[in-house]
Amino acid sequence: MAVVLTAIIAVIALAGAPNFHAKQAQTGDASNGSSTIDHPLDIAAVFDCAGGNRINATFHVGEIVTSTQPDQPPLPTGSVVLQLSDGRNMTLAQTISADGGRYASADGSIVFWVKGSTAMFTQNDKAIFTNCTAILPGASY
Repeated sequence: MAVVLTAIIAVIALAGAPNFHAKQAQTGDASNGSSTIDHPLDIAAVFDCAGGNRINATFHVGEIVTSTQPDQPPLPTGSVVLQLSDGRNMTLAQTISADGGRYASADGSIVFWVKGSTAMFTQNDKAIFTNCTAILPGASY
């Protein structure tokens, strides 16, 4: 179990999203060596949070787009689909983050942060889901 969690944390650090269920779909013409990734990587994760709350998240890792501004970081194009235990469902766009993965609504009022195996959900700068820890599907603790 410790080896699996260590591997998950390593993937999170590199991709900004948990690697519990990943799938890759590739298409293209093998004869000329070209290929495109339709959905580069979909990653599903479940987070248990304080107060008995839970977040189901499906991360869609998009392409990295080079910024048109010199000396600016690349622009992420990924997103996350959230199912919250309070009944809300939403899709948030990935935004630039110095550390971990940050996903936000267009107006920035809703933010979902992922760092390592932890996450947090805020709305209007107020923490709504806190102390969220990624769990392995089917695992009992």
